[in-house]
Amino acid sequence: MRLPPKEYEQFSQLYNRLLYFCAEKADILAEGITLKDWGWMPWEAKLDTRNHLYENPFMFYQFVEESRPRLSEEEREIIFDFQQSFVKSDFYVVNYGAKHAIFISSKEHVPYGVLALNRPFEEVITEKLPTIIITVLLPWKGKIIFDGMIERFAIVFGSGINSSVRRLYTKATAEHGIITSI
Repeated sequence: MRLPPKEYEQFSQLYNRLLYFCAEKADILAEGITLKDWGWMPWEAKLDTRNHLYENPFMFYQFVEESRPRLSEEEREIIFDFQQSFVKSDFYVVNYGAKHAIFISSKEHVPYGVLALNRPFEEVITEKLPTIIITVLLPWKGKIIFDGMIERFAIVFGSGINSSVRRLYTKATAEHGIITSI
């Protein structure tokens, strides 16, 4: 399942503004790069910015304070929800269901039901499942989404690891259920 197009557009615009702000404050951007230019920046620059943001979560608050006149109350609440509830981790991606994909944090072993953004997960994560990725999960209007950036590992799981991940999935869902809101 994916976000509805209007929600995807709202998320995309707000998150890009947040990352652009962070890139400006962290001096990641070259002089004269505009928000419009940001959309064409190399993926690596966006990833560096994303990682900087989550290593310095005070920047969420700073973004809200400095952008207050241009943010709606709903947008301010969304940003504060991101700050308080994000989950940045390595995740095992176990399966794609009708309602969401199942991401299990590799450290806490918590299974999350995650919605795709504008493209189905099968198009975004093309590796054979289960696989492992690094991403950030975010709360979004009572659901869980990912931030649109995925770091991949250049590994293929053999049958032993596949079995271990499947057992982890069974145990984690028995203990926690599938978390669909953070």
